[in-house]
Amino acid sequence: MKVFTTHLRQGEVPVLVREGFSIGAALLDWLWLLWQRAWIPAALVFAIDLVAARLTTPPWGAAVLLGLLLLQGLLGRDLV
Repeated sequence: MKVFTTHLRQGEVPVLVREGFSIGAALLDWLWLLWQRAWIPAALVFAIDLVAARLTTPPWGAAVLLGLLLLQGLLGRDLV
């Protein structure tokens, strides 16, 4: 069963956003957000990726970036 969230703005047509995990968002990270025309979230995710890569040491860097990709897959549709 597919679940959708309805986003309402006064005087505009309601927008339906599908809920759930997004494989594309998890694999492509901020590029997926650019493809979805979510410019500001894409810039923020890109900045977070850069800061996380810069601040973590090699044994933990891959785990942190993998966690960020998982989080992006879970929240990608909500960011759009």
